[in-house]
This record gives sequence, C-alpha cells and structure tokens, in this order.
Amino acid sequence: MKKKLKAVLRHPLISGSAIIFLGTNIGNVFNFFFSFFMLHNLTPVDFGILIGLLSIITLFAQVADSMTPFVVNYAAIYFSVGEVGKAKTLFLKVTKMSAFAGLSILVVFLVFSEQIGEFLKISDSAYIISAALCIFFGYLGTVNKAFLQAKLAFTFLAIIVCLGSFLKFSVGAFFVMYGFGVQGALYAFMIAFIIPYVLTFFPLKQLLLPSQRKEHIELRKMMQFGMGSVLVMLGVTLFVTTDILLVKHLFSPRLAGLYAGMTTVGKIIFYFSAPISSVMFPIIVQKYAKKENYHIDFLLSLGLVALPSVILTMIYFLFPELVIHFVMKRDEYLAAGPYLGLVGIFFTFYSLLFVLVNFFLSIQKTYIFAPVLLAALLQGLGIWFFHSSLFAVLWVSIITSGLLLATLLLYYLKINSQKRESVRFSF
Repeated sequence: MKKKLKAVLRHPLISGSAIIFLGTNIGNVFNFFFSFFMLHNLTPVDFGILIGLLSIITLFAQVADSMTPFVVNYAAIYFSVGEVGKAKTLFLKVTKMSAFAGLSILVVFLVFSEQIGEFLKISDSAYIISAALCIFFGYLGTVNKAFLQAKLAFTFLAIIVCLGSFLKFSVGAFFVMYGFGVQGALYAFMIAFIIPYVLTFFPLKQLLLPSQRKEHIELRKMMQFGMGSVLVMLGVTLFVTTDILLVKHLFSPRLAGLYAGMTTVGKIIFYFSAPISSVMFPIIVQKYAKKENYHIDFLLSLGLVALPSVILTMIYFLFPELVIHFVMKRDEYLAAGPYLGLVGIFFTFYSLLFVLVNFFLSIQKTYIFAPVLLAALLQGLGIWFFHSSLFAVLWVSIITSGLLLATLLLYYLKINSQKRESVRFSF
C-alpha cells in the first residue's frame, strides 16, 4: 500500500501539479490581496474601470498565451530527445514574433486610444495607453514561460508566478495609497510583468549560449499547428473577457462594477484548478510523441479539476453572503449574492473546458477551434441581444459553455472508442 501511495505521489501529474498548485495558489493569495485592496480603496466605478482594463490586458495576454501549446508541444519534444539546437532556434524565432506582435498592439492602442476609451466609457486615455504597455511587456514574457513549462521546470515557474503576484499586490497597494488610483494599479502590472521576465532567462541560459548552434526547423509547417492552437485558446479566452467588456459597455457603471466583483469571486474556481492543466499538457505531449498511454493522465486531470470546482460552486449557492463578506468586505457587493451560484456554474464549466482544450491540443487535434470559436461567438451575440439583466448574461454564458463542454466530451468519447476499436481489430 505504501509503495502504491508513493508511486501515485511521484506521478509527474501529481508532483508537478502539487508544485504549480502551491506556487499558483500562493500567487493567488496575493492576487486576492490585490483585488481585496482595490475593492476597498477604489470606488465601485473605478474598480469597474480597472477590471475592464484588466479584461483587455487579459484578452490580449491570452492571445499571446495561445501560442503556449504550440511552443510547449515542440519544445518539449526537442528537450526530451536532447535537440537543444532546435529548441534554441524555436526560442529565438518565436521571441521575435511575440515582440513584433506586442509592439504592433501597442501602436494600435496609441493611435485609437480615444475610440477604445469611448467604447469602455473611460474618459482618461492614459489608462488605455498604460494597459497597452502592460500587454506589450506581457507578450515578451510569454515565450520564456512556455519554454520553462516545456522543460518541466515547474518549481522555477511556481516561483515566478508567486513573485509576479507579490509585486502586483505590493507595488499596486503602494501606488494606490499614495493617490495614483487606477493608474497606480496599472503601473504595478507593468512591474509584475517586467521583473519576472528578466529572471526567466537564468534557467533558459542554455538557449542563449554562443556555443549552442542553431539548427534548422520547419517553422512554416509547425505554424499550421500553431495557428490552430492560437484560434482554440483565443476562443477559450473570449469566454471570460467578452462578457465583462460587453457588460461594461451595455450596463450602468454600478452594475458593471457589481458584475466585475462577482466574476472576480467566480475566478477563484478557475485559479484553484488551472495549474493541473498546465502540468498535464507537457506530460501528455511527451507521452503522445512516444506513443504511450495518456488517457489515465487526462481523466485524472479532469477529476482533479471537477471535484474542487463543484465543491466551491455548492458553497457559492449555499453561502453567497458569507463568501461576499469574506472576499469583498463591502456592503455594495451584497447585491451580487443571488448571482453567485450561477457564476460558480459558469466557471466550473470553463475550468473543465480548459482541461479539455489543453488535452486536445496536446494530441494535436487543433481543428477543435471551429466549435470553440463558434461557442464564443454565440456567447457574445447572446449577451448583445439578450441583456435584460445580469441573470440573462450569466445564463447565456452557462448555456454556451455547457454546450461546448458536452460537444468536446462527446468528441473525446468518440476518438477514444475509435482507438479501442482499431486496437481490437489489429488483434
């Protein structure tokens, strides 16, 4: 029994998830402190502005992060077979692409800052420019984190996550206390991107050594997989950004601030389970490349995400006012109580979707981008046409994400049964 227990605990998915889980949740403690501090020191209107800006930052950052499956997929293979030269070539090429994309977005935001501000009902264009700078610095760090994930450097990755969250909270609190308001919180985000990015070069120094020659890689062929993964992750990201941006545009500042507050509570479910997907992805990539069985790792990941998500959702349904008091500590947000259980359902579906899409990308099933993007489009259109209340917005998100979740689960059952049939036929 002890041997079996040790074997389970030493499983890369369990040990790696434990490290990332610990690091991420320590980071989430500081994320909670950040949100808690901003809730108490910014007015609901200013907090709504901040969350709207952070939604834009998150949207574009996740577009950059959508390249992560592509990078991890190939880098993990190169590292596993010792082809460091190819890993170096991939690193340099993707870094240049990411930097160019981030700079292009910065220029667009500088040119159209007034129009973006009008859409989000933000009068100060300086906020928009600061958000664009955050996006630029975020793009620079995406590639480095992906290579750390591919190297299975989970301990260092966890440290970086903790450091970034700590800097965001401590620097943000300092600036806001000294009167910088929303702008101070955005300054903190910039610093939280820049310093961890610089530090990530230390474990990746092998890729920068002059003695390590670059080797040719078929980047154009690889980008076919890359574009598919980008579209998939873009669709997934839209599920948790489109609603906030549309609510900010369609509802009053007070209701937009209320919605921002309750979705912040709902994201606790996702933050609690997201490390499992991050660890699962490179493990399944390597097993898929070696033609080893990876289904147990996937099902274990799905179970590890489902259990805490369902428990937290039940807590949201049963004790909404207690949760709001604990997280927000402001009476203005008590009106979010009736919505909190539905928010929990949506983020439970979203957390399970995140596992599924990472699984399919790890086995190079990139054509799932079609149903993912379609569901994200339906969510946006549904909110645009059916926004009589915040309940309507939440039900649109629940229905569209639930349909996508059911579709992907059925697809998994289909390909799994086809594989079993082919194995049985071969015998």
